[in-house]
Amino acid sequence: MNRTLRYFVRAVATFLAAAAVLASSACSFSDSTSKTSAPAPAGPVTVVSSLEQWGSLVQQIGGNQVKVTSILNSTSTDAQSFEPSSTDISTIASAGLVVINGAGYDSWASKNIGKNAVLISAADTVGASEGDNPYLWFSKEARKSMATEISESLSKLLPSKKTYFHNRLASWQSDETSVENQIKSFTKTHTNLTYAATTSVAYYLMADLGFKDATPEGYLQSLQSSGEPTASDLKDFTTLLEKRRTDLLVDDPQHITDSSKTILLQAQTTNIPVLSITEHMPEQQSTLTQWVESLVTQIGDNTAKTNVVAPPSPSTSTVPNESGSQSH
Repeated sequence: MNRTLRYFVRAVATFLAAAAVLASSACSFSDSTSKTSAPAPAGPVTVVSSLEQWGSLVQQIGGNQVKVTSILNSTSTDAQSFEPSSTDISTIASAGLVVINGAGYDSWASKNIGKNAVLISAADTVGASEGDNPYLWFSKEARKSMATEISESLSKLLPSKKTYFHNRLASWQSDETSVENQIKSFTKTHTNLTYAATTSVAYYLMADLGFKDATPEGYLQSLQSSGEPTASDLKDFTTLLEKRRTDLLVDDPQHITDSSKTILLQAQTTNIPVLSITEHMPEQQSTLTQWVESLVTQIGDNTAKTNVVAPPSPSTSTVPNESGSQSH
């Protein structure tokens, strides 16, 4: 009887052990099946950009794998006074990827981002903060950093399209390099150039081109504080133009004031070349790179020929050390 009982106990133990192994295998198989059968993320990625210029860059990198909506997409819109509509807020909140400028320029966009959205900020990519010059799309450093960040973020959202995004990034980099070479050529053949401006929008672009800012200090301070220049500041500016102490005047037709009208008239009277630059990308420009290239060409055409010099020796660099933190 004892022997029979021992056989019975052993049989039960063997059965239970086998059952446990089978259960474990079934569970592992179930987990494996669950993991392998999970659907991969599918495109296109829904992208909302606060500004058309950054939205166009996303489109260049993302191609047919992104669906981009840009909130501010007209030169008739004033970013400083812009208030998003309920539709704008809903559009931002439902995006999978949100691209903003930052540096206090479009804070309305960063306040309405969905909790699961990926955020890319131009200011964050270059270490700019509120109070710094916010027109980062004219900075070659910011453009390159943003293009790379956009490619990496899209690759994480759609891993299966990583090669596609990286190839389009390489194509964009080729176009951007062409513009940078044009800028380098300009800085090698032009020296001691100055510009004055009724707006701070072109600061980064002019710095990349090697220009020195000759705008009177009082007027600069009024720009930084978003205030009106004093009569003395305006007099200093018109005198600068009257005596032709600058090579170029930069004007923003989006923000016309009585002061800027007076300054523009003086520049025209004394034949100072005028470069009009809007904050937002004009409709006739399809990409950010194309826009920057067209402005570089205009500046080259408008620059006084008397400032053209022979190229420096290869060991000499005239490309400015760009600062992303100076406010103008």
